[in-house]
Amino acid sequence: MITGKKLNLVMPTREDHENVQCIWEDPDTMRDIGGPVPVSHEQYLAWWADLFEDRQYENEYYLILDTENSECFGEASFEYSDITVKRARLNLKIRAKHRGKGLGTEALELLLEQYFEVFGGLVMEDCIAPVNQRTAEWLKVRGFRETRRDSDGIHLELALEDYRRRRDATAAGAARA
Repeated sequence: MITGKKLNLVMPTREDHENVQCIWEDPDTMRDIGGPVPVSHEQYLAWWADLFEDRQYENEYYLILDTENSECFGEASFEYSDITVKRARLNLKIRAKHRGKGLGTEALELLLEQYFEVFGGLVMEDCIAPVNQRTAEWLKVRGFRETRRDSDGIHLELALEDYRRRRDATAAGAARA
């Protein structure tokens, strides 16, 4: 578990089907990223086994849970697109009903720290659908830079050096306050 102020990042168990389902099947949460994804209990168990038992993927996946009552706020993960150069793709979903409370920012900071400082990652990337310009701008404010636009979407990345520079500047600003 990765502990934050308002939330914790927790690896799901075999029993967390309903938490994943409430994210993936919610039309408002999934609207700008392809729409709802139905997931039966059997599908969840197969996905979970691939991810956590068989380790078929080079990634880390977490549920975002409230520190007080463990309500599921969303999910956060990274999956290596090229493990040889320590480059990974970002996945961050905050359930629509919990947006605008700073949860995405806290979850992103916890995930980036885990990726860069614990796993030794070098670049975190994301590709945002063109209709989701708001998310692209949100990531830019948090240090990501746009690398290109194409038919797949808006490509963004955050390098280790930029992450550390932004983190250190934020910490220095907080110390002065």
